Amino acid sequence: MATAALMLVEGGHSSHAIDPGWFIKALFEVISAFGTVGLSLGITPGLSVAGKLIIILCMFSGRVGLLTLAYGLARPPLHGEIVYSEEQVMIG
Repeated sequence: MATAALMLVEGGHSSHAIDPGWFIKALFEVISAFGTVGLSLGITPGLSVAGKLIIILCMFSGRVGLLTLAYGLARPPLHGEIVYSEEQVMIG
């Protein structure tokens, strides 16, 4: 989805959009950002602000993790909803 959004945002605004290998370059940038591996093909400085924001969101979601991010944004816990577990512990 991020690659499609990047291609949509950078459709005619970038000199990279006329390159025949633009899809592969955009896909590589998005996967690299999501995997937080630090690799790049050098197209990030030529992206628009919206394109850079898409890459930033990919980096953030890759670092935090999608399940952790979804759980954190799902809903705040309600007051009185915390239940502590109880157990008899044998000593000796």
